[in-house]
Amino acid sequence: MLSRYVLAFVCHLSLFNVLPHLRTQEDNPLIVCLIDGDGNIFSADLIKQGQVGGRQAAMLLTKGLTDHLTSIDPTDESIPARGQLWLTIYCNKTGLLDTLTSNYVCTAEQFEAFVLGFNQASPLFSIVDVGCGKEAADSKIKGGLSFFQVL
Repeated sequence: MLSRYVLAFVCHLSLFNVLPHLRTQEDNPLIVCLIDGDGNIFSADLIKQGQVGGRQAAMLLTKGLTDHLTSIDPTDESIPARGQLWLTIYCNKTGLLDTLTSNYVCTAEQFEAFVLGFNQASPLFSIVDVGCGKEAADSKIKGGLSFFQVL
């Protein structure tokens, strides 16, 4: 059994109703955020900044998740601060790159640098290439949620 409580976010930050139970768990909750990157694309301004934009995107996501958790239970603002954030974005990297470059959103080099910056922003942050396939990202998210539910 996992010694920490796991919070799970999916796509548009849908939170399972587990926050009230954190008070009875260890003081180091694991906050898991799994995102479908094919359906949720970062702003062009961030992507064009390359590595710096990737780090900035990671910081903005962290702040957004922290603010969201705090808004759910404003009486315990320490919950997000106590937790570790595990954030994974699943996407068809080649397909996304083709879409971004063909629409002149960014260059291939800017996109690769953005991904690198995001992945380096935290040891628990990753953009994962799931390849092409209609439900490839969804399948990874469902698998990740199943894994954390077992723990």
